[in-house]
Amino acid sequence: MGGDVGGAVLGGVLVGVGTSINYALAGRLTNNFKIMSRILTCKSSWSLYWKSCYMLVLIFVGCLFFLTDKKGFDDAGEIGKMGALGWIIAGFLVGFGAKLAGGCSTYHGICGIPLFNIPSALGFLVMLLAGAGMTVLKKKMQKVLDIAKIDKAGLEPETLAKFMAVVAAVLIVLILILTICKEKDRYKTRHIIVAVASGAFYASGSVLGTKTKKSANEKMLSFFDGFEPTVLYVYLVAMAVNVIVFNLVRRNSMTTLVGVGHREPKWRDHYPWRLFVGALCFGLGWGLSGLTPGPTMIVFGLYFPHVMIIYVALIIGGYFLAKFLD
Repeated sequence: MGGDVGGAVLGGVLVGVGTSINYALAGRLTNNFKIMSRILTCKSSWSLYWKSCYMLVLIFVGCLFFLTDKKGFDDAGEIGKMGALGWIIAGFLVGFGAKLAGGCSTYHGICGIPLFNIPSALGFLVMLLAGAGMTVLKKKMQKVLDIAKIDKAGLEPETLAKFMAVVAAVLIVLILILTICKEKDRYKTRHIIVAVASGAFYASGSVLGTKTKKSANEKMLSFFDGFEPTVLYVYLVAMAVNVIVFNLVRRNSMTTLVGVGHREPKWRDHYPWRLFVGALCFGLGWGLSGLTPGPTMIVFGLYFPHVMIIYVALIIGGYFLAKFLD
């Protein structure tokens, strides 16, 4: 059970700080899946602006870390071990499951549990168990998962990272300028500033804690063979940080910087069958891909086409199918 425990603890602290910033200053529970999927259906420009900035910061920080120290990332060969069909199945399961369950592992685990929300705790447990089950099953499904294998994408991760870092930085600056000039509302500008700060801490912690490594997530979910708890430490430390901050905010009835109240997961938001089936599907997809929505966006600018095209597209596709069936 090796692994960089110090990096995991520091990563967990930073992830906790990032999600705490979101909750304390903007009243939001960090739901990376919801932010990712709803960018395409935003009903107002400023909502699109802050969600886009949050995602762009994840991409920018991921590329920046990758270009300076690749320790928190898998090489392209590790990502390419699974064929396109495997990434399609995994992306669909994660998107479909997260929509039914009302959120991803960050939402239910890192944010829901610190608020002592029982449905979130049960949902996160099901995600972990389903992911552990999939790590066993996929060894017997390897021939299927190897279908449409992409051995060489044609784009080197370093080149792609440089390009995506510049694009993300430019877009963030442009969105901030647009918000200041067009919206002329200090609360909306603050939404973007909070989103940028929250995303920067979350992404940094995820990389330092190897939450962005497919291989590290697979080892964390391999309860029955070769268990390596490094990524689990990130979750547990982040939860500990949020237990303190979230409940301090609630106890003191602190106000946000954006003029809204603090949100909390509610019982009525998670019907038992939806939560169970959704968490089960999400966990299976997590175990298959080794990536949840937040880390997916952090490595989005590095792996083409496995993550950038196939996986993200199917996560969003799974979301829309679940929404249609709902």
